[in-house]
Amino acid sequence: MKVLATIWKEFLTLRRDPGGMALIFLMPVLLVTVMSLVEDVPFRDYRHFSFDIVCVNEDHDTLGDYIEQTLASSGSFHLVKEYEGKPLTKATGMDLVSSGHYRAFLYIPAHATQRLNGKTAIVVQSLMSGFGIMDHPERDTTEAVEIKVVFDPVIQVNVKQSLLYAIEKIVASAENKVLMAKFSEQVKKMTGNNDTMPRPDLSKMIAVTSEKSYEGFDELAMNSVQHNVPAWAMFAMFFIVFPLAGNFIKEREDGSLLRMRLIAGSRFHFIAGKYVFHFFVCQVQFVLMLAVGLFLLPLLGLPRLVIGNEVLHIALAATCISLAATAYGMAVAGAFRTHQQALTFGAISVVLLAAIGGVWVPVYVLPHALQVASSISPLSWGLELCNDVFLRHTDFRQMLPQIGRLLIFAAGCLGLAYFLHNRQNTR
Repeated sequence: MKVLATIWKEFLTLRRDPGGMALIFLMPVLLVTVMSLVEDVPFRDYRHFSFDIVCVNEDHDTLGDYIEQTLASSGSFHLVKEYEGKPLTKATGMDLVSSGHYRAFLYIPAHATQRLNGKTAIVVQSLMSGFGIMDHPERDTTEAVEIKVVFDPVIQVNVKQSLLYAIEKIVASAENKVLMAKFSEQVKKMTGNNDTMPRPDLSKMIAVTSEKSYEGFDELAMNSVQHNVPAWAMFAMFFIVFPLAGNFIKEREDGSLLRMRLIAGSRFHFIAGKYVFHFFVCQVQFVLMLAVGLFLLPLLGLPRLVIGNEVLHIALAATCISLAATAYGMAVAGAFRTHQQALTFGAISVVLLAAIGGVWVPVYVLPHALQVASSISPLSWGLELCNDVFLRHTDFRQMLPQIGRLLIFAAGCLGLAYFLHNRQNTR
């Protein structure tokens, strides 16, 4: 009954504080929504990404036309060949990129196909001379075909690499086709056979495929919603330190804490009541964040949050994270005597733990030193536990490491909070 009385008192206190309720429930919803919208493009699948490329093709032959057609048909790149109604030249293409109007410029020089044919003929002759079929070619004086790609300095590295990879793959395919054509041509000359020779596609000899790491959802990948909803849910839950520490210190300063302890007769019941109430507040926050990802964000054109079918695992993850977040708030409340000290330390510490815990960006893209430091952040443990449940479809045994870390952290913080509150009250 004493614990229930404390819980009821905490509920009345929160209900009479509209600002506190907005901080606990409304601000996390806005935060998740805004961050998911802002980070949607960096997380978006590049199959839905179209990139403008200034293209000047002075070759007007097989190689240049093949590169153009393949890039245009990919759906990821749009070739710009005119500007203000005038055909582009190499000079104007360079100017458009250097001035920031476009992010990339592709230049295919004149006689590129002719040079490629010459280089390929020399390669074929060299190979056949090794078998004594043809004379060894004279010294190769044919210039290499140089296809230039110029980038605006502000372009993202991943987009730059994607474009370079696409062009290199197209050029390699073109080289393959020309090489096999030259082989067929030489064989026809040697045998006198005028029939069409087969031209095998060497690009089909090795196939690289991908598959799911487990049987589950058909389309499952990390996106802005899948990252931001659990990440900012962790952040909001650990910010329970604000109302918890604020109420604790206010009651201590105005003497109401002492009066309640005398009525209750036990410090344990008072601390337990506060802990249980704010634990349930964290649970409500978690459910609210899931509802935002499941119902609100899809209405804004974002992907729907995938949470899997293991309701018990989701509930277990929410419980462990809530226990850790509430215990941390209790420890901070007991460690400081003034609002300014507790709230300043609480805000800075939660922001730091979130930064190294992968809330803003996934841990795997952080520098190595911060990846190591993330191992001490309870927000990192909670986020990893959510990823285990939502994305990896792990079983209970595989969840145990993160569950163990969160429960040990919660027990340590709760024990520290009990000790600190006792010490504060005996002064």
